[in-house]
Amino acid sequence: MPNGVRRKPLIAVDSNVLLDRANDDELVIDALDTVRRRLPTCELIATPTVIEEIVLKAQRGDTPLDRRLARRVLASLVELWGFRPLSFIPVGRGIVAEIARQLRRQGLIPESEMNDSLIVAEAGLIGATLLVSSDAHIQDLDYARLKLVLDAADVATPLVASPFKIVNRFF
Repeated sequence: MPNGVRRKPLIAVDSNVLLDRANDDELVIDALDTVRRRLPTCELIATPTVIEEIVLKAQRGDTPLDRRLARRVLASLVELWGFRPLSFIPVGRGIVAEIARQLRRQGLIPESEMNDSLIVAEAGLIGATLLVSSDAHIQDLDYARLKLVLDAADVATPLVASPFKIVNRFF
């Protein structure tokens, strides 16, 4: 990056945060407002796995409410809520898959939680400063162990925080 040019902090979110936002969850709304206030130049990001999960839930969610909330996310994500959805070129998807595999292999995320490991890997690959998650498999990650795995892959290690933690520690 040229001298003096600073990159906007990227803030990634997991699918549950977006679904809670669609359900007008006050804690999530407050957390996102807090992030925007504390990091006014940040860019809110929805990674490919998050978008895929939301699309799948909109099509085949377990309940009518799940499907309705997912459709609301898709309708509101960019224009109303100001998120930028990302996609990766095929090489990026391969890197993400390998990082995700390492996260599961190292026991940071259970083997059964493939998408959670992909979301964390995607956040690292894009250089996210923060990953906001209400999923216990993500928000309870051991930062030191996470950093070792992501450093080995030569990607950034985002701070991981729940909406509750953001509101109560940074408000």
